[in-house]
Amino acid sequence: MSVQGQFQKSDRANAMSAFPKPAQPVAATLYRWKRGESLKAIGRAFGKQSSSIYFLVAPHGEIRPAERRRSRLVLTLAEREVISRGITADRSARSIAKRLGRSLSTVSREMSRNGGYDRYRATLADENAWG
Repeated sequence: MSVQGQFQKSDRANAMSAFPKPAQPVAATLYRWKRGESLKAIGRAFGKQSSSIYFLVAPHGEIRPAERRRSRLVLTLAEREVISRGITADRSARSIAKRLGRSLSTVSREMSRNGGYDRYRATLADENAWG
């Protein structure tokens, strides 16, 4: 074998060692993920960032969407009920807003978005907000 042939083999070996093998098999990571562990917890267990664990799990279609949560800024169902009761009691949008501690524009937009002063229903408004 020529010196050039030996040189090429050692180059290939060095090139292959540049890509380290994963410390944990993908199957074990998927198993932990299916058991309900978070990416952060799995990453911590193996001394890796959660972003590197994500790329092991994502190609297998195992990433669940995040649970939907409401922003703390949106109206709650209870606040929508107060609006509905205020409308029934013939209160102005301004007095309803003052009672809620919200701005007048928030209350008036909520009412106009969901049937106006005549047809506002809190439960329907809440369902529309989620949709």
